[in-house]
Amino acid sequence: MKRWLFVVALLSLAMEADLKVRLDTMPLAAQTPAFEAASVKKNAGGGPPGMEIRVTPNGGFIATNVPLRVLVRESFRVQDYQVIDLPGWADGERYDITARSAGATPDWQPMVQTLLRERFALSARRETRDMPIYAVASVREGRTGPGLKVTPASTTEYCVAQRLPEGQRPATNPAIGFCGMRQALGMVQGRDLPLTALWRFVSQQAGRAIVDRSGLTGNYDFDLTWTPEQFANRTTPAVVNGNTIDPNGPSLFTALQEQLGLRLDAQRGPVDVLVIEKIDRPTEN
Repeated sequence: MKRWLFVVALLSLAMEADLKVRLDTMPLAAQTPAFEAASVKKNAGGGPPGMEIRVTPNGGFIATNVPLRVLVRESFRVQDYQVIDLPGWADGERYDITARSAGATPDWQPMVQTLLRERFALSARRETRDMPIYAVASVREGRTGPGLKVTPASTTEYCVAQRLPEGQRPATNPAIGFCGMRQALGMVQGRDLPLTALWRFVSQQAGRAIVDRSGLTGNYDFDLTWTPEQFANRTTPAVVNGNTIDPNGPSLFTALQEQLGLRLDAQRGPVDVLVIEKIDRPTEN
């Protein structure tokens, strides 16, 4: 499994309470903000498979070695399973984009949507389709696993204070360690987060929309570790980006039950999707 590093947070963790995936509310035909200038070129570097998307303080947007699927997915704020009828070359071909906007901090997602329409001839429509989903249920009514705990008030207070301007934040608390979410291959940890944040991440791993029917509300601290399928049953542990992966560890689904006390049940339900009607290779410059 290739690990892609994003320098900026590409997706909002906020979702509706039932986690039915919603698309950007802006009509596809509407005028959207555009970059003042943009260069689009097919990546020919032959370098590592990792990619990068970032914005710069002077209004710049830079995407390096990025597949078209990722540009569509991130600019419309959807998951891979929500993008329908994208041609195969959109996964294999990678592009380098350098663009400039008038604002100091560009709202890059709608601008990339405009770029996709103008340079890749993108035409798409939104639909709701009945698709496989996962529903979250508690393994034991009202009880969570050892890796899932209600966030203490002291941690919430600390994490709220960490969002203050520099110089007003409290000193680092080693007992808490961090706020928000951090992840690596086969591992995800959260501090002072609603479970919607966890299900957003798990949805990416499982390739399905997730509906939370656990009844758990409020913010939680969670620690989840599992063995990705491609590393299971190996003779020796694998080390990926400094993270050691146990080849004999649990699967993601088993880890959710044993460590968090939550179960994913396969079901079907409505999922909003983005149907690609047309998309072409770009005009380069």
